[in-house]
Amino acid sequence: MTAHVRRRRAATTAPSLRSIVDAAGAVLTPLDPGGPRAVPDIAVRGIEVYQPGAPTDYSGHLVVGHPVHDRPSLIELSESCTGTAALILPSTTPAGLSGPLAPFRLRRARWIGGDALLRALAALTHRSEAAGEPAGGPGAAREAAFAERCRTAALLTVLGGVGDAATAAALAGLRPDRGHAVVAAAVTGDDHARVRLALSAEFPHQRQVTTGGLLLAVLPVDPDGTDPDSAGADDDDRSVTVRLRARLGAALDTSPTAAVGVGPVVADLARLPESGRAARDVLRALRLPLGKPPSVTGLRIAEPQDVEDALQVVRASMLLRPHGGELSARLRLLADHDRAHRTELLPTVLTVATTASNVAEAARRLGVHPNSLRARLARIETVAGIDLGEPVSALRTVLGLLADPDLHRPARRD
Repeated sequence: MTAHVRRRRAATTAPSLRSIVDAAGAVLTPLDPGGPRAVPDIAVRGIEVYQPGAPTDYSGHLVVGHPVHDRPSLIELSESCTGTAALILPSTTPAGLSGPLAPFRLRRARWIGGDALLRALAALTHRSEAAGEPAGGPGAAREAAFAERCRTAALLTVLGGVGDAATAAALAGLRPDRGHAVVAAAVTGDDHARVRLALSAEFPHQRQVTTGGLLLAVLPVDPDGTDPDSAGADDDDRSVTVRLRARLGAALDTSPTAAVGVGPVVADLARLPESGRAARDVLRALRLPLGKPPSVTGLRIAEPQDVEDALQVVRASMLLRPHGGELSARLRLLADHDRAHRTELLPTVLTVATTASNVAEAARRLGVHPNSLRARLARIETVAGIDLGEPVSALRTVLGLLADPDLHRPARRD
């Protein structure tokens, strides 16, 4: 069979919007009951979950969107989904709205039923491609990949606090009758794979996604922090943090770079972004470039109460970000000097700041003689005007380090 014939046959057997809506009639109904009942007989390429602000090509797809409450919002959503075959909106969307895409509404939108709906619609849209395929063939692989992509997009929507939390949570497979906590892990390479496997083993019903260089996981837990799906009686009285320390400590041993922040348990899925922000803030506190490491035993896994002081500093430093350029201007002079002359003036500033200007201890950490350190401090004052022995200059230096994260890596010689 030639490629041209295969393309022509695929085009003639592609599922149509009419056939999909007819097959899914138990759960889909036109949003505007008074509108035209005829469903366009157009080909459907697949399904996508609407992601606000994301440059996604929805052409020829069924698009699962967020709820809208008036016609202008519906028109705005429709314009964001140019070329889509049809919009599918949650059951909470008011009936009677009309728009250019003649959307459909879920007749029922149970939280736990969302994933099943996506699977059913995915099977319908790929039915012609998968016809005659053995189990596990390319069509099944495509459906599995599609389902995973939908869950990932929905999970990011929930964690980002955009769109409709109920619909996105349903698509991500999260249940409203469970509490949840978010975990943020800064891991790379082999550690990343180990943490993913360890989380899956310890919390079988968790959902995870990697974004912005962080591994984020949503764990189903009871309000007291224990796992409702735990099969072992010995695990029932252990908190999320205790279980993670035991499981990840075994997985990562004593990795010097891995850190995990645990957010608080929230009962309402709409509050998951709060738990996610707290987990990321705890992670920043664990990696704070100033001061001694927080007193967390073993692998660096912590929840907010474990790093209270560092957490408040991290949150305050976020307010300094708009002034980072002015606060860190002198530190950047040192960073430029280090690059040009292969010196270590910026790491020296950080070390002296973290030892409360204890010259002997700072010299020991830097591996230099105290007199050499004093000469280096004089050079720092000459190059950048920073006098770490003067309280106001020293305070500005610390604030500059907090307000400018781009300086952390060169200051720590990472």
